[in-house]
Amino acid sequence: MGRQINFYAEAQLQKHFIEYFFNQGFVIIADDMDNKKIVTYHKLDEIDPNLYNIFLYKKDYGQLVTENWSNHTPSSLFSPVIEFSRTSIKPEEKLIIRGRVWMESMYYGEDGNIVTKDPRLTKDYNAIVRMIKKYVPYQDVVKGGYTLKAYITDNMKEMAKSGYRFI
Repeated sequence: MGRQINFYAEAQLQKHFIEYFFNQGFVIIADDMDNKKIVTYHKLDEIDPNLYNIFLYKKDYGQLVTENWSNHTPSSLFSPVIEFSRTSIKPEEKLIIRGRVWMESMYYGEDGNIVTKDPRLTKDYNAIVRMIKKYVPYQDVVKGGYTLKAYITDNMKEMAKSGYRFI
């Protein structure tokens, strides 16, 4: 069963989130497509600010599994990871792409039986969601001409007044 929260937050706040992840004992991993390997980060200043998707990983929760089609891409389904995608701002297109935190808590194993991931991973995910909700209010936002509720900071909402669209 997958769990997910979407949000719109500025870069500085997302740096705060990443610091929180490190403080909670996570190692951050990412897919280095250029060099075809998994890269591990232990400090915020090591991470490329343009890196959109990262994975939060604690070795105690189990072995990292890569995708069948790539030995340098962590499998969100089979690995004990929490996927974190940053909010992305595209000024040239006046677009803001939502960020998200996502994890899969169980999956079907090769034998067809349900495999449940370490419950501590779900507990960590829930703590991350609470932290995000603390800083990113749930409020109205206009998307595609409709007013919807979303986790969005006031600064992000202000960008809509400058012609930015949310997707």
